[in-house]
Amino acid sequence: MRMAPGVAVVAEERVSADGPPDDLGDAFFLIDALDGTADFVKGAAGAGAFTVNIALIEAGVPTAGVVVAPQKARMWAGRAGAGAWASDVFAGRPTNRTPIFVGEPRDRDLVALVSSRPDNEIEAFLARYDIAERRHVGSSLKYGLISEGQGHLHARCTPTSQWDTAAGDAVVRASGGQVVTLVGRPLRYGGRQASGALSLNPPLAALGAAAFQPAGFSGQS
Repeated sequence: MRMAPGVAVVAEERVSADGPPDDLGDAFFLIDALDGTADFVKGAAGAGAFTVNIALIEAGVPTAGVVVAPQKARMWAGRAGAGAWASDVFAGRPTNRTPIFVGEPRDRDLVALVSSRPDNEIEAFLARYDIAERRHVGSSLKYGLISEGQGHLHARCTPTSQWDTAAGDAVVRASGGQVVTLVGRPLRYGGRQASGALSLNPPLAALGAAAFQPAGFSGQS
């Protein structure tokens, strides 16, 4: 990558063809060039619910991320220590830069962002909370919306790839939220399976309120 020579790039397409690089080092990029393929294929019927995700990983932590929704002309970005911001996009370029922050839900005002596909495990997880509203949102749009206070909770119980979550994770963290396992530990990136493939993420929750802790989190691994 021209802006960061010598830093490894792990993209979904490259991994599918060749596998991840043998030596990622302490810093590398995780890229998902198309998150939400089903909605992309649907075109207008998919409501533009697909994104491009780019994240910088340093020592296992997503320290910077960009999530772009081309059909919605919207971009969310964040960097550790510098905060998060959103931009409208015109002709492929951001046109403004507005600081964004997670929202603290008022009593009985919790908004959950969920997939359109039913999932009994997620339903059981969400049943622990007093959810005021559920919104069906695809791809990494969920992380962008959480990072600017338009949602408070997203849970995923089926495995995801590291490039699916890293950019959104970075933006949510930079906006004051957190993305954690279902026992309350931050996600880590760069881990591998015995085969050498990148490890899949465990079940996770993205939380858009800094003081909000999911019910039943024990804080244990």
